[in-house]
Amino acid sequence: MSSPQNQSQPNGQAANPDILGLVYLAANVLATTVAVFIRRGFGKEALALNSLIALILLYVLSASEGRAFLVFAGLFLVAQIWQRIETFRLLRRGAVLHSRYPGFPYWAMKVPFVKSERMAKELVEPVFCFTLALLLCPVSVGVGGYLVLCGVGFIVRHGIDEALSMKRIERMQDATIEHQWYSDQMRR
Repeated sequence: MSSPQNQSQPNGQAANPDILGLVYLAANVLATTVAVFIRRGFGKEALALNSLIALILLYVLSASEGRAFLVFAGLFLVAQIWQRIETFRLLRRGAVLHSRYPGFPYWAMKVPFVKSERMAKELVEPVFCFTLALLLCPVSVGVGGYLVLCGVGFIVRHGIDEALSMKRIERMQDATIEHQWYSDQMRR
């Protein structure tokens, strides 16, 4: 007999979705620390708990790793405040944004071969983090290593977002089929 942790729920979901939620939160925290510098147009709730955790993490790392993380934390705080101001300006002008939209990849879309937001998020932003990490390693190995983790955070967050979107679309298609079937049954 299999353990309860390995069994699936009747709706097809894993028995312990909290692990995926924690992985997503960690990836989101890491990605957010860079996203505030390279994206624009965040939803009003996109920079909430993840930003607070990111700021706390950067300050904790500054205590153990030194001044470079303290500078990074200060820049992150200023960028986050700026992004919040920009979000409220957009909303006041009547922009319609999903409340948790993680921002448009503004700088990644400036790369000549990038034609879609998806390519910018899947490829360019993680590569940007890895490249910046290589450039910053001579100055601070800790910040360089952290930026590598941020690049991985972008990849993981985007992967989970894509998987969830596909699952939502599948459920919408199932609902359409079921609706049609029930409509046909009512007509008999």
